[in-house]
Amino acid sequence: MATTGIHSIKSTLHKAIEYIINPEKTNGGDLVSYVGCFGDQFLCEKEFLDVRELGTKRGTILAQHLHQSFKPGEVTSEQAHLLGIQLADELLGGEYQYIIATHVDKDHIHNHIIFNNIGYNHLLSFEYRDNRGGKVFEKIQKINDKICRDNNLSVVENPELGTGKSHHEWFANKDGSSWKAKLKYAIDNIIMESVSFEDFLSKCKQNNIEYDYHPEHTIKLKFRLPGQTRFCRARTLGWWYDEPQLRRRIEQYQMMKRQSERGRNTHFIDTTKGKFQKEIYLKRWADIQNMKEASRLINELETMSVSKYGYRVQLVAELNNIQNNIDELSKTIKMIELYQEYKPYHDEHKKARNKKKYEKENADALKKYDSIRQRLLREFPNKVLPNIEQLYDDRQEFIERRNELNIQYKDEVSQLQEIEDIRLKIQDYLNGNGKIQEKKKGLE
Repeated sequence: MATTGIHSIKSTLHKAIEYIINPEKTNGGDLVSYVGCFGDQFLCEKEFLDVRELGTKRGTILAQHLHQSFKPGEVTSEQAHLLGIQLADELLGGEYQYIIATHVDKDHIHNHIIFNNIGYNHLLSFEYRDNRGGKVFEKIQKINDKICRDNNLSVVENPELGTGKSHHEWFANKDGSSWKAKLKYAIDNIIMESVSFEDFLSKCKQNNIEYDYHPEHTIKLKFRLPGQTRFCRARTLGWWYDEPQLRRRIEQYQMMKRQSERGRNTHFIDTTKGKFQKEIYLKRWADIQNMKEASRLINELETMSVSKYGYRVQLVAELNNIQNNIDELSKTIKMIELYQEYKPYHDEHKKARNKKKYEKENADALKKYDSIRQRLLREFPNKVLPNIEQLYDDRQEFIERRNELNIQYKDEVSQLQEIEDIRLKIQDYLNGNGKIQEKKKGLE
């Protein structure tokens, strides 16, 4: 069974975040997820407070701390984490930043969910918008009980149900290190067969790829291969696999397919015309020519497809690598900007005549400076920070390179479409789906 509780955080938000994301409690940090924020406790706190600054800034509550505990032995840590995300998503409706951490340091697995008290879309407080009358606990428990029942877990009001059935079908043994490559390869192939994003999702299901799609959530799309223990966020596979890019890739592929349909580079003879029906020897000659053309196209298909598909995989890998570099540079830039923002507090503290008074008045800013400084020291142990303007330039170079590769990728997709057109043309002829083969079948 799963029990829940919630309390407000009115001060030292960074300490609460630091506690829940402790690597010693969260399997080295593997059981921590962030929605709408990132980084250590001080960076997450700043992002919470940045949203708060956009609102009315009334009230003293900075965040809410939600607990979700499971009966020992009833769930795995991965399952508990996913159930916690489901609870947070249903309660918060994609309106609030949150951090979820699953703790495994005690005999009962439990989740900590800290979410901003201010929604980043409506900029209203959770207390005002979703907790009028103070009945949020009942709402949380109702959602939690429904999640437990949906997953065949026991609930508090029905202890006679026991531990419920096993969820081994959800959490099989993990795949090898190549599961992401397999998933991306499968998605790439399904894209080339899809006419729309909805058709893409349908074909994923047909190909035994599970998906979790909630466009109203912050994390909109996830995938899972058979045998995987957890869903993988589409964005984790790389920028090219995020939902907007998937939609764009399908649309571009279909556009090129329509353009290619207007004039395929093939030389089949249409034997449905009158002269071929009257002259049987002419018809046989045309059939022989068509068979030669089919043989030529098959050889062309085999030669081109091997090299083209291989190169396309390389392009996708390089695009993903470039996007990771862009993300890392953005993260470093943000840390340095925060360092520059809080360093004046450190400098003023050194000059202050009454250091204890200054420390008391600016405690949080000084702690944030120390935290960011320690992170930067781990990144740059020689204590020499890179020039932030150079980081901006480096990031822009990566962005420009990504744009160039996107153009190459589109060109490769276009050439692969030609191969697909050849394959379709051969199928039309050899499988009796086209006019040529239909007429031949009629003569027989």
